[in-house]
Order: sequence, then structure tokens, then C-alpha cells
Amino acid sequence: MKGAGGRQLDWSAARAVPILTAARRLNAQLSAKRLQRCPFVDHRDGNPSFSLDTGKNLFNCFGCGRGGSVIEFVAAYRGVEKIDACRWLLRLPERDVPPRLPSNRAPIKPQRPSKITDAEIYAAFLSQSPLEKSGAAYLARRCISIRTAATFGVGQVGDPKKTLNHLLEQFGVSRIRRSGLTNQADYLCFPPQALIFAHFSKGVPLFLQSRRIDPGTPRWMGLNGIGKIPFNLDAIESASEIYLVEGAIDVLSAHELGRVALGLPGAFTSLSSELCKRLSDKTIYLLPDDDEAGAQMAERTRNVLLNHGVQVHIQKLSTGSDLNEYLIAHRSKDA
Repeated sequence: MKGAGGRQLDWSAARAVPILTAARRLNAQLSAKRLQRCPFVDHRDGNPSFSLDTGKNLFNCFGCGRGGSVIEFVAAYRGVEKIDACRWLLRLPERDVPPRLPSNRAPIKPQRPSKITDAEIYAAFLSQSPLEKSGAAYLARRCISIRTAATFGVGQVGDPKKTLNHLLEQFGVSRIRRSGLTNQADYLCFPPQALIFAHFSKGVPLFLQSRRIDPGTPRWMGLNGIGKIPFNLDAIESASEIYLVEGAIDVLSAHELGRVALGLPGAFTSLSSELCKRLSDKTIYLLPDDDEAGAQMAERTRNVLLNHGVQVHIQKLSTGSDLNEYLIAHRSKDA
């Protein structure tokens, strides 16, 4: 591709410029750490979600969805087209065009394509993501058996690139993007080796959530742009008592303890009127985590249920900060 004045641009040379070198020229807050906070001004990264591979000279942010080479990094940071980022990296005169998003201006939320729940794609993804030994070992350390994992269909991300390529061949790029299975950089939105929890309704997977088993953050990630639904919805009809807990791991822990639980995923803000109606003839126990977020969740959920005429009993754990810690302590006493 030629730049202004007909000069051929050396894109390979531009891509060879280390991202850290470009970051220093841009005065961007970036270090050699593999995982850190995202430097882009329109992403207020509360937890480190920006991954930098200095060996391959690539980046990927699991939070805002950006990723690619140093050219994509400069283009995103300066708010310019890739051709202008390439010229900047090669220290060539820049074109006389206004930037899309100067770093000294207020962030503009990027346009995103509409997302549509796609159960067929989620089912295909689950079929290619069986639980592996590392995932089973992680669950075992948390006192969750293989049988329980199988009951809830827990899977695990294997080779993200291979899995995604297989799905792209089957469904095509546009449909995969609309399903929320990829981020804005067209990478799989779940990290390698993460556990996968499918949120079913009437036996159909309508939402997927991952949980890292390594120390990386964020620990939990959901589909990109797809609305969350509670975990273990299909257990409601046959149960007379239901425990409302904060996530999938606690639902599995409740199962280990012989209880039926409904998991409310992180940032799940409200229960629908239809769900409250389904809970109205049940005995409901609210079992929040023992922290500030848990207290807020308990208050919010209790008020919604009471407003729909559903009686709810709030319980506190005698041991541990959540139901899984209680399960681990309970099993340790029995050992």
C-alpha cells in the first residue's frame, strides 16, 4: 500500500517496532508485564485485563476487546487509521486528516454490532470444549466432583485458535461475531484453559460464562454483548426449596451439599417478573457472599422478590465467605 505522495509503505518494518517503544513515544502507561491495566483512554480498566506478548509483539485486551500488532495499538491510542499509524511508526510525514479520537479528549464509546443469542453456536462450542484434567483438578481442590461437573455440563477452553477456526468454518464470521463469542479483535472472548459454565433454559444454552483457573484477571468473563441469565434455571420447576447464590461455583457447591441453587452471575442487576412468578410457590433462601458486594446483592434481590410477593429468607454462613468455602471447610471436618 502506498502512502501520501505515492511512496510505498513498509508495513513489515512498522510491525517490527516494539509495542513498548511505541508506547514510550506516545507517553502511554505500559510496562513489560504480561498482564496490566489497559492504557486506552476510553477503557477505565478496574482490573488488569490488557495482555502484552513482547516476544510476538502483540497485545490483546479482554476488557475492551482491542488487540493486534503495534500498528493496531498506535491506531487505537492515537485515534487514527492504520495507514496513519504505520506512517507514524516509520517516522514519515503524516497525512492531513483529523484524528478519530485524540488521547486528550473525552472518550467516545465505539459503535458495536448488534448481538444475538445463538444457542446453536454455543452448543457447538461446548461440544468442542470438554473438561480437561487441569479443570477437573481445580474443581477437586474446591471439593466439586467430576460427577457434579458432568451434571452441570462444565466444559473447558482447549486451544482457542483451533476451536474458533472450526466454528468459523461451520457458521461464518458474521454469525460468530453476532453471537458474542468473540471480542472486538475477533479473538475468542474466553481465555485459554478457563472453565466454561453454560446457562441453560429449557435445555438450551442461552449464555456462557468462563472462570479462569490460573491467577490471571478478570477471573470471570461472559459473552461479549449478550445479556446474562441466571445459572441453573431448569432446576426451578422440580425443586420446592431454592437457594439464591452469587455464581456458578456456589451452585455446584450447593449441589454437593444436597441443595438446589440458582446462581446470579456478577453484575446481574435484577430478577425478571417472569422469574419471580416461577419462584413464587417455592421456599426461597438468599445466601449472599460475606462481603459488601454480597450485602448489596442481598438487599437488591430481597426487595425485588418482596415487590413481587415472594417471601425470602436471608441466611448467613457459619464458616467461610461464600458457599464454596463453606463446602471446603465442611469436607475438611469430615475427613
